[in-house]
Amino acid sequence: MHILSIDKLSEERMDFTVRLLLRQMWKDDRLNYDNIKGQIKQITINDPDLIWTPDIFFTNEKKGHKYDITLPNVFIRMSPDGSVLCSRKLSITASCLMDLKKFPFDKQECPLKMGAFGFTTEDVTLLWRDYAPVTISRATHLPLFTLEKFVTHSGVNNINTGEYSYLTLIFYLSRTLNHYLLHTYLPCTMLVITSWIPFWLNKKYLTARLLISIATMLTGALIIYDQNKMEAKLSYSTCMDCFTGTCLTVIFISVIETVIVHGLTERESSNEHKDCNTNGDIQKEEHGKITVVKEWITKKLPSNANYIDVGARFIIPLVYLVFCIIYFTSVGGYDNDNTTTYYGNRTTETIVQL
Repeated sequence: MHILSIDKLSEERMDFTVRLLLRQMWKDDRLNYDNIKGQIKQITINDPDLIWTPDIFFTNEKKGHKYDITLPNVFIRMSPDGSVLCSRKLSITASCLMDLKKFPFDKQECPLKMGAFGFTTEDVTLLWRDYAPVTISRATHLPLFTLEKFVTHSGVNNINTGEYSYLTLIFYLSRTLNHYLLHTYLPCTMLVITSWIPFWLNKKYLTARLLISIATMLTGALIIYDQNKMEAKLSYSTCMDCFTGTCLTVIFISVIETVIVHGLTERESSNEHKDCNTNGDIQKEEHGKITVVKEWITKKLPSNANYIDVGARFIIPLVYLVFCIIYFTSVGGYDNDNTTTYYGNRTTETIVQL
């Protein structure tokens, strides 16, 4: 088998598409012929219906396509001893069940499974070629993944109607992070930092403080919405959900802090106005009573708005920094445990260096 390209891998549909040349070799004694002293070394035909061919099918196929421009992309080459080589160009979309808990720091295993449809092992046994059973084009490139290696397996399935031979090719893919760093992690972090600006503005600039807080909140929600549109609908949370959810929570806390500070400022202004009126009335009384009333007002209505702003300037950034350190340390040291056990004989393991 020769892999021409791996076109796409879809998390939403849980599948991947691969273009390949499927090459089958077998021996059929009924096709022996006289080579007339070496003058006819091989016979080539383009119609597979003229001879018997193995009934191979892709067991995890969702959709398939065979090429026929400008002619059907298939040829059969027969040798004098009855050896047959059949090559077809195919495009296969196969299912690939993914574990996305670690997204976008995940690694995936996508199998391409083949088997005999009707012939049991008494008639057909499928085997990989001994040397280089699978080759891959150097032009193979996935935008969001890197192909690390591929492994071949072979074995026999026992079912009610008999024993059937099968072959499996597993692609090991690791996700590249550049896209997500530039389009999700960096913008979310910048929005979180922007949401801290109101902590440093004067309390009287309420409009500016609220505008910055609400704008960052809406922008963060829009980024998360766009990111979720590209992901599969899952019943569990991913690492990306954890990060974006935390960023949105920090921005929301900044909005709440702005509202609380404004409320306390209004309360203090109202109390100062009452204090002035009270002081005007108290001036008529003895000097000792004026001191007692002022102390009572100070204890009863302390000024908290400035303390909240100062605390938010340092506590919220520190908490976010600690979260980022824990988050990227844990996901960086994570070892994927979603490897699947494939039964049968492991034939080859090939490390890809494109």
